[in-house]
Amino acid sequence: MKLTFKKSEKLTSRIIIDLIFAEGKTLKKYPVLLKYLPVEFRDKEPLKVVMSVPKRRIKKAVDRNRIKRLMREAYRQNRMPFKEMLIKEEKSLALFFIYNGKENPDFTAIEEKIKLILKELGSVISKETKEEL
Repeated sequence: MKLTFKKSEKLTSRIIIDLIFAEGKTLKKYPVLLKYLPVEFRDKEPLKVVMSVPKRRIKKAVDRNRIKRLMREAYRQNRMPFKEMLIKEEKSLALFFIYNGKENPDFTAIEEKIKLILKELGSVISKETKEEL
């Protein structure tokens, strides 16, 4: 299976992003914070994602863009088990990753935190599914 990050996987809806902040749940693994919300998308995509690095924390745009690239790459490489679980359980989620650190991280640090977050989110979603039954 291809590991590309398609345009259809990017969350662009301002309405859904506002909903994530208003009603979404949060998972934290410093320096990465994840806000998520179960949403049904018109295009039947199980996951849509947006990455953010606050200007207040990282001043230079070059550094912010680099961190967002690292986060996207770590997510892209590690999303398949989580995505397959969502497809199997017929759920769909909107994810909003936020970098909260003050320093410029390396790829391994970010990848480790994103793996932990996706693993924890998978267990939370599977618990919710079992409780629904």
